[in-house]
Amino acid sequence: MKPLGDLIQEGRPWLPLEWMDESLPTTFDNPDEFIVRTSEGFILGYPDDHDDAYHNMPLTPLDVINFGWLENFGEWTLVANEAGEFIVPGDYARQAEIHNIDWNEYINTSIDDALDSYYEYENEPDFGTEINAQAYTWHEIKLIFIAEPKPHFEVYEVPEQ
Repeated sequence: MKPLGDLIQEGRPWLPLEWMDESLPTTFDNPDEFIVRTSEGFILGYPDDHDDAYHNMPLTPLDVINFGWLENFGEWTLVANEAGEFIVPGDYARQAEIHNIDWNEYINTSIDDALDSYYEYENEPDFGTEINAQAYTWHEIKLIFIAEPKPHFEVYEVPEQ
């Protein structure tokens, strides 16, 4: 076990992986923000949502929780050429694991698949049409809950990448 240290950065969203779905619930910049003290002990949840059964899970010392943190590679504007095809800039983050167009609900594993989904569900673009492509990766990490002296998470295990 070791402290989270450099893994905590402003603007780096964290979320318990069990909560990930098509639409993401609220993320925090530090997984410790999900630790909520109750009269019975602790829960993994949101400080304001004590009645939300799905997002409030009992948390006991030494529990190991699978978390994810988001590496956002950025957003690019793609412009359709005369043939109605979007041109992907050379600096686009093809190494990202998740690609999306205009933050729609279609999550894809490559920019080419994201564009195929776009073409399938949208009208063929006219010359000069612009769309925004997003590229990001969720990194998985196992954290262990330490209750004393101050409740916090520490790194338990980092999966091999």
